[in-house]
Parts: sequence; C-alpha cells; structure tokens
Amino acid sequence: MNISPAYPSDTRASFFHIGRGRFSGLLVALLLVATAAAAQVNTEFLRRDSVRNGLHGQLGFTLAYQSGNSNFLTLAANGRIDWHAGALYTFLVANYERGRNDNDLFQNDGFLHLRLVYTLDSAVKLELFAQKEFNDFILLHDRQLAGAGVRLRVFQTVGDSGALASLNVGVGGMFESELVDDPGLVRTSLVRSTNYLSFLWRINSRLGLNAVGYYQPALSRRADYRLLGEGGLAVALSDLLALTINVHYRFDNEPPVGVRRFDLGITNGLAVQF
Repeated sequence: MNISPAYPSDTRASFFHIGRGRFSGLLVALLLVATAAAAQVNTEFLRRDSVRNGLHGQLGFTLAYQSGNSNFLTLAANGRIDWHAGALYTFLVANYERGRNDNDLFQNDGFLHLRLVYTLDSAVKLELFAQKEFNDFILLHDRQLAGAGVRLRVFQTVGDSGALASLNVGVGGMFESELVDDPGLVRTSLVRSTNYLSFLWRINSRLGLNAVGYYQPALSRRADYRLLGEGGLAVALSDLLALTINVHYRFDNEPPVGVRRFDLGITNGLAVQF
C-alpha cells in the first residue's frame, strides 16, 4: 500500500452514507478523490466493500474557466471500475487535475491505482496493488510501485440505532521507484514498509467521522519515511444536502530539494444526495 498509500473496507464513499443513505456515489467520490490527490494518494478512501457483485463503472469531469481581469482555467477528470465476485474484489481508479492562472501552471497531478482484495473471513483480507503517479507540486515526475499486504479488523460494533464504529489495521510492503527533480532528474528505487490505522464512527443517521493514518519507512534507511493523515466529518443538513469537512496532512522526512517536508490542507464542501 502506498502513501502514495496504497488508498479500509470503510471507504469515504461508503462511510458518508448518512441521512437516508442515498448520497450520490459519483459526487462523493469526485469530491474525495480530488482531496486525496492534492499531495499524495490516499488509497484507503477509495475502497468500496459495499459494491454489489458484478462490474460497475464511473466517469467524472469538471471544467472551470474565467477571463478578464484574471485568466483562470482548471480541469479535473476521473473514473473507476469495480468488480466484485464473492470473496474477490478488484478496483481500478484514475484521476487527473490541471490548473492554470494566466501563464502559470499551479497544478498538474494524476494517478492510476489498481488493487486486488481477497477476503479470507470477516476480519482478515489479503491484498495486491500497483500504482503509477505524478505530481508537479512536489517535483514528482513519476512514481511506480507494486506491493502486497494484509488488512485486519480489530473491532466493529453496530448499535440498535444503526450507529457503527470500526477499527482496521493494515501491514504490508511495496517496491517503489521514483523520478524526482532533486535538482535534476534523479531515479531512486527502494522497498518500503507500508502500514496504516483506520477508524470509522457513524455516530447516528446524520453525523459521522473517520480518520486514517499511514507510516511508510524505507527498509534500508530509517531517516527516509513518510506520514500521511486524513480525517473527515459529514453532517446531513437535510435529506438532500450534507456538509463535509476534510483535513489532509502529509509529511516527507526526506523531500526533494526546494520542497517543504509537510503539507496541510482543510477542505469544506457540500454534497447532494438524490
């Protein structure tokens, strides 16, 4: 898994299933994938254990343009394919974002993530994954990785009112190859351990929160490690509208020259259910 993670059975798409539980899966996925792609890919929030058996797909595209006193153009495109057959679950997710202000390119990033999940029982899942990613914001020209891991459910509780709480732990390893501007293009390849802790709490039918944290050290060098933390709160304002608040924190102890070691982002938004 990567922080790049690799993205708990409790994805944001399934977690933000509040109110009457009819949030548009596509809209929520678009909002949250865009947030995750802002720095490093949090694949934990791409999971969808609630997917029905069979093949399912989604596509999304947004475009914003302004001219006059300021010239501004942003575009984002993403899509996913999910295939669920009994104990086997596979998904492929792609995302691309680009933004330009006058002649300055202020955003250009994207990723492609493939994951295969096999459920041994309700508490144990085995996983294989691969990912390709780039992000000009952190001078990352190319990241390729492949790995495997195991996901363990520590506990899950469901109350009479439908309230649910769960805690999951993931442990794995991955081979990572990166091309970064450090300065000048430098290719590095190494093996990392990838570990995460994921917590979900659906407090009631209108309020829920979740959080996930990643720790990814290089096996050959302890000082080379990365941390990723994300949290989200969803509040149903009505049967049609919900408020979402997301916090994203990324820390790289050995970033490329000229790149700060951390990024912090807070995003507020509205989601429509129908």
